[in-house]
Amino acid sequence: MRSIIKVCGKEIRIEGRLIRMAQLEGDGYEYLEDPKAMLEGLRECKTRIDLFSFMQRLPETSPKYAYPMEWDNLAALPVTTFDHWWTQQIGFKARNKAKQGEKKGVVVREAPFDDALVKGYGRFTTRTLSGRGRRTPTSERASRRYIAWKRHFSTVASSLAHISETI
Repeated sequence: MRSIIKVCGKEIRIEGRLIRMAQLEGDGYEYLEDPKAMLEGLRECKTRIDLFSFMQRLPETSPKYAYPMEWDNLAALPVTTFDHWWTQQIGFKARNKAKQGEKKGVVVREAPFDDALVKGYGRFTTRTLSGRGRRTPTSERASRRYIAWKRHFSTVASSLAHISETI
């Protein structure tokens, strides 16, 4: 069972039947400024929640809140601009692979995170996950997941897009 509720201006995903666990829908990308207010809001809502988890904002590595916590591994890379990422952050092997792809019709460029990108990704996952261009449960889930990302992260200015000219 899965549901989404809105509390304190944030979307909260609730999963589970026996133990109802909740977390931010964009956990890892969105952070709580005031966890105490969120907990109060969750207590006031009519939905039963047994466990609420949230991540502390990066790059803070020491515990900031007085709640029980568990350490988790997370790899993060700050990306300021496409040009800086392309010339300074990725290695020469990745750039060479992208250049080889360009010779075969793949375009690597900065693209706005909009509906056209989401639709292109949906067509791409349909082709690659089914192998024959027909929709499968796996490709449908991938498309829905990407559309959910678009809805929740619409404030993202742009994303790296690998778009084939044939899509």
